[in-house]
Amino acid sequence: MSYGSVLPANITPSELQLWKSPPASHYFTANVYNRLKLCVLRFTYALQFTYGGSLNGTGAYLERITVVPSRISVAWAFTFNASVHIGFAHNVGTRDQPIAAAHVELHYQLVGLNKVNRIETFHVRGDGKCEHF
Repeated sequence: MSYGSVLPANITPSELQLWKSPPASHYFTANVYNRLKLCVLRFTYALQFTYGGSLNGTGAYLERITVVPSRISVAWAFTFNASVHIGFAHNVGTRDQPIAAAHVELHYQLVGLNKVNRIETFHVRGDGKCEHF
């Protein structure tokens, strides 16, 4: 599994305090249907991240951002692949009270007689908020 973090420069997660526990988990299911309207892919996964870490009482940072597959059902003669990309990180707070944020993309591909490529996009924040686009 791949993980991403949004932390202050030159700081390790163990130097931060007040991490929220347990980590946030947001569950989603992606379905792909063929032309006969039969489900050829059912992919259930969790977007997980640890949030809220602060440095000397300021800020809200992100650690261990990832996607964890929980259930995959693929029809016979199909191949399924998925990968996670953690894109740009930025501050959605203020200079004095930074709130880390990251753009996360789940890329997946289903190959059979045809090829289906999809991208699920998320925006996660150090205060625990998560948006799915």
